Formats: sequence, C-alpha cells, structure tokens
Amino acid sequence: MPAGPVSKIKNGQRLAANYTNATAALTNVGLGWAIAANEVWTGEFNLSGECSGTGGTKFAITIPAGATIEATCLGTSGAVTAQTVSRITASATVTAQTFFAAAAVAGTVRICLTVVNGATAGAVALQAESVTSGQTTTTLFAGSYCTARPVN
Repeated sequence: MPAGPVSKIKNGQRLAANYTNATAALTNVGLGWAIAANEVWTGEFNLSGECSGTGGTKFAITIPAGATIEATCLGTSGAVTAQTVSRITASATVTAQTFFAAAAVAGTVRICLTVVNGATAGAVALQAESVTSGQTTTTLFAGSYCTARPVN
C-alpha cells in the first residue's frame, strides 16, 4: 500500500426506491453528481432493472453546456444471457442499443463515463426512457447506484 492518504470516492448515490417510467420520453432517474467549471470526472452507473415488455429501455446522460462526454453502456439486452454495448458521446442523446428488451426479465446495465467540463458548472445526470410508450414500463430497482470521482 502506498504511503500517504488514500483517495476516496467523492460522490456516491443510490436509489432508495424503484424508479419507473412508462413513457417514450427521457426522465431523470435520480442518479448523478454536481460538476464545477473546468473539472474532469469519471464515474459509473450500476443499474439493476427490467422492462415490462419487449420494447426495452434506452439511456442518456445530461451534462452541462460546453462539456464533453465519453460513455460506454454494457448490459442485458433481449435475454438474461444476451449482452449489448452502446456508446454515448452527446448530452441527452439516447443509446443506439436497447436494454432490458425481454419482458419482465431482470438484468443489469453498467455505464462507465468520463466528463470533461467547460466553463459552465452544472450536473451529470442519468436519464432513461421506455422505448414503447404506454406499453412498457421501465423499472430500475432500489439499490442501483452511481459513484464518481474527480480526476486531474
């Protein structure tokens, strides 16, 4: 173990109750962190959830104006043993791939990201939407969480 203080994760947050969304519109999940001007952060969203139908779920991440993002989403797609990967490179833009696309089959999604902020302070926030409005409900289970840390 190196000498000196061990760096700690600065932010951590978990869902205390299930998040649900039955619309084909992005809504904030309730996981994220504040980011100051000119900061660089890395983080992960670790999600456990399901969709009530085969329409599935898509994700997005919002960031402050002027910031850049590089994120990779890896998770359950059409069956509990099937995985898919999608990339996020723009704020509030849904993933190209669909997750949780097997009716009522629980799975996991892990999103790893780096955000390089510009001059505008704000927040990094996870969003989700059900692909088929009114026919499917996305549920992220209580205990899903995010962690984040600033980097130099």
